[in-house]
Amino acid sequence: MRKAYSYIRMSTNVQLKGDSLRRQLDASEVYAKNNDFELVDSIDGRPLKDIGISGYNGINSQKGVLSVFLDALEKGEIEPNSVLLIESLDRLSRDRLSDALTQFMGILSKGIEIITLTDNQKYTKEIIDKNPGSLYISLGVMFRANEESEIKSKRLKAAWESKRQNANTQKVSKLCPAWLKYSEKTENFELVETKAKIVKTIFDLCISTCGLYGIARYLNENEVPVFGRGKLWHRSYIKKIISNRATIGEFQSFSMVDNKRQPFGDPVKDYFPSVVDEKTFYLANSAITRRDVSEKGRKGISFSNLFTGVVYCGDCGFKMILRNRGIRGGKSLQCGNKQEGGGCKTSDWNFNTFEKIIFNHLLEIDFNSLLNSEASYKDLTYEIEALLEKQSTKEIESQNALDISLTATLSMESKSRVIDKLNSIESEILDIKNQIKKLRNASEEEKENKETLSKESLKRMVEILHEHSDDYFFRSALNQILRRTIDRITLFDHKLAYQAWDIEQDDPVVKQYLREKPNLSMQFEKLVETSNFEIYYKNYYKRLTIKYKTGSVRHLLYGTNASFLSSNFIKKN
Repeated sequence: MRKAYSYIRMSTNVQLKGDSLRRQLDASEVYAKNNDFELVDSIDGRPLKDIGISGYNGINSQKGVLSVFLDALEKGEIEPNSVLLIESLDRLSRDRLSDALTQFMGILSKGIEIITLTDNQKYTKEIIDKNPGSLYISLGVMFRANEESEIKSKRLKAAWESKRQNANTQKVSKLCPAWLKYSEKTENFELVETKAKIVKTIFDLCISTCGLYGIARYLNENEVPVFGRGKLWHRSYIKKIISNRATIGEFQSFSMVDNKRQPFGDPVKDYFPSVVDEKTFYLANSAITRRDVSEKGRKGISFSNLFTGVVYCGDCGFKMILRNRGIRGGKSLQCGNKQEGGGCKTSDWNFNTFEKIIFNHLLEIDFNSLLNSEASYKDLTYEIEALLEKQSTKEIESQNALDISLTATLSMESKSRVIDKLNSIESEILDIKNQIKKLRNASEEEKENKETLSKESLKRMVEILHEHSDDYFFRSALNQILRRTIDRITLFDHKLAYQAWDIEQDDPVVKQYLREKPNLSMQFEKLVETSNFEIYYKNYYKRLTIKYKTGSVRHLLYGTNASFLSSNFIKKN
């Protein structure tokens, strides 16, 4: 029995509510029954129905279930002499005539018969070879289908362009983001306060605390209601919220270009009520950019590595990676080059010791937001970071406008508008650069007038860190402070060639070791031969540098627990 594949397409869901689906289904069933065909209405488990998918520009053959059928046909998974049932040729395609004809002939060339149910026309390669007139009929149908879609597309574009131009005084549609609702009474959008509060929380967490994974975890653990039908918050949706300029009140219309959704026209400001201000928007997106560059992956249940992305090997320049060998081996920092077998011989650094020592010397970092249990975005560091993110966004806009002016075929009027926009963006970028320069100068003056963090405050910070050793969100917030302040930490291992017989009894390392282990009873000659002492001796002469984003560098002598800022005096704890 020959197989008849019934393909149904409707470009809008509105047709689903009408008679179109039932009409196409019934016609296929009746034809298959009357002609003794085995009706097939699915392929690879997918119903052969493209609902809400247009045939214009070949969208259904690229993204719809038709693409699955064509792929199976190409692979020989559909038997020759099978039949493809469609209501009319415009259900198969509304693409340009040459592309629609190529697809049509491609199906026939595989030995498939196409039958259109409205006019009972049959098309095979043999029929067309013997009767070219039948091809003219199909060409006419294809041309008319594409022409109708082309006219409809132009009308829709014109209507949307008219709405977009009047968007400042009249809303384009009632559609809006999940944290807003349309008021029939005021004919305007209003905030849904409970949801707007959630959006603000997402931005606050992103700026001062954690990445997308941590935000999703926080919302799910606290059973914060999800927008829409989902049961859980996911990173992808959270990122969409943070990057959505509707949060600062902007509306951006889009159009399909080469089957891709592209921004159309300039954004309309103050179209929606804003949830966050512009500075908060850029700070959150800057935090995402920073994490995307150097903080890939989850951070475990307690955010194990506070210094993720900023610690480097002083011997080869590779990043140091946190390794956890469990209860027996513990956590250590290992050169990524060494880990991958790249040849670096630098020794591993015990992570707990590293974390404990370095926090005694971070005198240039202001931990007040954590010490006072409150986040503040008012300092100059945040101001500068927000402006840098805004500058980056404007530079992308400028490049896009330049690309359009150089490559697109535009009328003189359109080209003039693009050039005006380009000049306007360049003026904005210059203004942003001047603001950044002023803020950096003010930051330098503030730094000169501000003493380093008091040892009492730093001591309190270390105590709080110990108290919150398993608190993911506290450690994540602390990581954000470190990332904003520290450019890089470089670890130097001097690769001492340890020889036990070279160690003298009055060596300062020996004295320090014995002070730390007052109950140790072992002869000096035996002591220097133990592996524990050898490891201690080598660690004693390790050192590291902390380079801040301000350009200053603090040097830390690991064994002596002493540090100094550039050429300043030594500070010992």
